[in-house]
Amino acid sequence: MAVGDDDNAATWLRKSFERDRSNHKTSGALVDLYFRQKSFARVAELYPRISIDAETTEPTILEIAESLEKGQDLKKAAQVLEVAVQVKGPSAALYLKLASYYRRLGDSRKADELERKSQALGASPSS
Repeated sequence: MAVGDDDNAATWLRKSFERDRSNHKTSGALVDLYFRQKSFARVAELYPRISIDAETTEPTILEIAESLEKGQDLKKAAQVLEVAVQVKGPSAALYLKLASYYRRLGDSRKADELERKSQALGASPSS
């Protein structure tokens, strides 16, 4: 998709999303498009209407969490990742991001635990 087509694509993706909010490809594409445009508030606005489940892709989950973080809602960003880990299962990337959020929220014990889980799944400590 050409950069100049982003606005047009956003319009069509939004219409498609409104017709069928359960379509993970559409919601993921819309989140990704807004995220690439640095429209973090738009991603955060979509979040309550997107269900995080086993079919939601990890990049979509991380983009939602990061958008909430950039909107200064670190607790909600952590909640998104907690839900994702529960429904999708263990993930080094999700654990690492969640650990960074807990550390910033002042819960270093939880952050350390999540970092250990991430490392057990093969993530390097510096990722």
